[in-house]
Amino acid sequence: MIVDIHTHISDLRSPGSMDRMPLSVDALLQRLDDEGIDQAVVLPWPACPEAVTLPALFLPNPDIVSQLQLASAHPDRLILFGNLDPRWAGNSPNADFTPLLERFIEMGCRGIGELAAGIPIDDPRVVNVFRQCGAMGLPVLIETAGPGLGRYGLIDEAHAPRLERVLGLVPEVIIIGHGPGFWAEIGEGLTDEAKSGYPSEPIGAG
Repeated sequence: MIVDIHTHISDLRSPGSMDRMPLSVDALLQRLDDEGIDQAVVLPWPACPEAVTLPALFLPNPDIVSQLQLASAHPDRLILFGNLDPRWAGNSPNADFTPLLERFIEMGCRGIGELAAGIPIDDPRVVNVFRQCGAMGLPVLIETAGPGLGRYGLIDEAHAPRLERVLGLVPEVIIIGHGPGFWAEIGEGLTDEAKSGYPSEPIGAG
């Protein structure tokens, strides 16, 4: 069985790419068929302000819950993840996300993601979410980026020192890495400046 662990039902266009088509449930299912993929994880989007694209505001399903409801009509093909921003629920490192996580589980969600708020990955608010997801058996798929203001993705420096710290702090949660800041680490010699973009040259040893 082949499972695509990262898909969306949304409008990911920017004002400069309006010639592209928004991603509907039907379009996603057709793409899975075309690629010979058995199932896909649907990550509802966006959950944080850094992810908002203006065209997405005009979709009939611009919010997390409506995207989950659309995907839930295809339980044989689509696996649901919930989504959130660690700054919700009072923007506190002690915020209780249990009621939200319980609602996601009731809807059939099997994990959370993609967690992409533009704050450091070892921020206490992020660690708080990881702990609560781990306690409820929910894996978390993360989007990561390099340092800098206004980033889409949890922020870390080259060589992922913050991610390494988080893994020691919350061993009870399964964290699924994704994004330029994660995949850029595949080769050696990474700099902070290059961490927020996918590698443009051949990957070196290491």
